[in-house]
Amino acid sequence: MTQNIINTIIEQISADGHRLTRQKRLVIESIAAHPHEHMSVENIYNYTQIHSTDISLTTVYRVVKFLTDNNILRKLNIYNDNNYYELIQADANMPHPHFICQQCGKIFDLDLNDILPQINKCQQHISKNYNFKIESSTIFYYGIGPDCRKPRLYK
Repeated sequence: MTQNIINTIIEQISADGHRLTRQKRLVIESIAAHPHEHMSVENIYNYTQIHSTDISLTTVYRVVKFLTDNNILRKLNIYNDNNYYELIQADANMPHPHFICQQCGKIFDLDLNDILPQINKCQQHISKNYNFKIESSTIFYYGIGPDCRKPRLYK
């Protein structure tokens, strides 16, 4: 699965006429190894450091911007002024809701297959009835996640 994601991204970059540098490949491999995580640039940088210490945080910022500009990553602007990124997968490009735990900051995808078509239908309705071209949308739900709601036993 990871290799398929890497190959798809590399093909997309090459098809668009961009060069695949060693640093881009390292960032892509780090992101592809965690396809369902929502990562900050610092998280991505930390993952790259596992494989090579020969890449700077500044370079990771540049590669993440490149991947975002080329619709490989989606940027999520979260309430705490941090930016997180998620991999845009060709089969899951439809906007989907996110749940953000206000206690630990973890971001969860809400894969609600029964609701996603309704979200898409709502966007089509808005576009048609209000003559509004939607370029992107984001739905965030804030609360306390399941791990943080578990009772803590103290000894």
